[in-house]
Amino acid sequence: MNMKKSKKWIVWTIMIVFVVGCLIIFVPNKKEVVHDDFDFWKETYDILAKKIGGLKFEDASWKIVLQDRKNAVEAEYPGLLIQYAEDENDRQTKTSLSMNEDSSKDKAVEFVYEVSEFDGDNLKAEKEFVLRSTDYKAEQFKTIYRVYEYLNGVFDRTDTKEGSLTIHGNEVDYDELPLMKEAFEHFDLLLENMENEFGVSYEGTNFIGVPTIEFSKEIAQDIQSKDYFSEVHYNAKGYGIVTFLMVDEDEKVASYGTYDVTRQGYGFRYDMALVPRTIEQCFDLETPADIEKEMVYFDGERAYIYPADWRDEDILSDVNQGAENAVAVLSTQNKSYTDYERIP
Repeated sequence: MNMKKSKKWIVWTIMIVFVVGCLIIFVPNKKEVVHDDFDFWKETYDILAKKIGGLKFEDASWKIVLQDRKNAVEAEYPGLLIQYAEDENDRQTKTSLSMNEDSSKDKAVEFVYEVSEFDGDNLKAEKEFVLRSTDYKAEQFKTIYRVYEYLNGVFDRTDTKEGSLTIHGNEVDYDELPLMKEAFEHFDLLLENMENEFGVSYEGTNFIGVPTIEFSKEIAQDIQSKDYFSEVHYNAKGYGIVTFLMVDEDEKVASYGTYDVTRQGYGFRYDMALVPRTIEQCFDLETPADIEKEMVYFDGERAYIYPADWRDEDILSDVNQGAENAVAVLSTQNKSYTDYERIP
């Protein structure tokens, strides 16, 4: 009887040793577990949630918004926004870092730098640079530059430029856009301020951060266009009117309208598509607006506006005879409507 019990214990011991051996072989060591590519996301959320003691925090400089985990696509990756604002002499800047995941489970990391410029009490321009990840590992980014210009505090015109940025180890391929250098300096400063203020540190995570770029050239941050203006003329009410056509550098769209320099305001202004006609440098001015259709013929530094139903040959003939039938004759040599002071 005792012999049988001994044999059973021997069999059980062999089985236990076998199971333990299998576990040692097949269960991965903790040190070998690959961290999620977005562990810095978890690090940011966890530290901020503990530091601010909730989901929202706001003071003069900081604005932090954390998504409730129960509303997130993945509970481990709730969305968040961190924004830092600064006031300068005639400028206000906002730098933000956001992490979001949409319903398709696409994770995105986005840096945004915004600048508001003022002329006295009037808003002069709003500029924005965006660095947005387009791949899961946050090594490929889309870059966007936008500018909105204002005249006497009233919206005037806008422009957008897009590019890309890809990280290859220590090398970076990118399209240099306006405001990019200033934006990257503020992105770095935001991360530094996050660590100093809230203790958010990415040491030990695989956070790429903002790549170091040697900016080789200065890029103009103003809207690039070729602007044509008429000489000021006075209507029956005695108001000074300037007609203008501002052509974007790609020569595909233009802004067309009139400006009242007496009362400092637009008579009308429309964004137009430049649609090529038969003869070179002749374009129809197309817009969804319900206005009388017109066209433009460019000749050096001058632009001639005619009704759209005129034939190209007739336009060339009229221009050669002094453009007496043109709706308006504009030139890059004439003063801009912004150069006229308000007339009492």
